[in-house]
Amino acid sequence: MFHYVLLHAIVHSTEEIGRVISALRFLLQVDDDDYIVSQSRVKGHYGNEMVLLEAKLTKSKDIRRFLDLISDQLPPSDLSRLRSEMSERVDDECVLHVRFDKQEAFMGRLALAKRGDVISARLKIKAYPASKENALSVISELF
Repeated sequence: MFHYVLLHAIVHSTEEIGRVISALRFLLQVDDDDYIVSQSRVKGHYGNEMVLLEAKLTKSKDIRRFLDLISDQLPPSDLSRLRSEMSERVDDECVLHVRFDKQEAFMGRLALAKRGDVISARLKIKAYPASKENALSVISELF
């Protein structure tokens, strides 16, 4: 299935970090802060302060819960879009890239991003031998 799921979110200076962590927790399907593995303070292109949040799921049960969230709560139109764009979303390193709407996640709803305010997910696919074609074959059974 997957080796890991890595989630990234940017907290802009106009946002409350707690709200973005809450949105990240919704995607992780956990209440535990231990899953927020890093918080890095950086400056944006125009000198604005930002915090980068990163969380990683490595346990199979946690990854399965994340996948169940996608299959159960992603609107049918977004799920269809995800399926139709699968070959563009999987790279040569067998990583599936998905961007979720950060505001929707904070509200407890799942939606693919239509604009730049996102939580990005990188899902490393277990494909043997490792190739984009094999990775696409593996995930075609999941979604």
